[in-house]
Amino acid sequence: MVVEGDALPVTDETILQRVAELYAAKYGEPFIFTVGEGAFQSDGATALVFQVRPTKAFGFGKGDAFSQTRWRF
Repeated sequence: MVVEGDALPVTDETILQRVAELYAAKYGEPFIFTVGEGAFQSDGATALVFQVRPTKAFGFGKGDAFSQTRWRF
């Protein structure tokens, strides 16, 4: 799957907190982040978070017969 679109920064701390909780639940250590200053914080480092607003996506099937599909948003 390939998604094309504009990458937009996420700075809303309510949204960032929810994403941080989802990362922690799925991946555990070392993906435990605190939220502050509109970004993820961990071990003294800052990680910016972006969302992609899709304009088109491509899906590629593989196996005995290869295929592809394009979606436009």
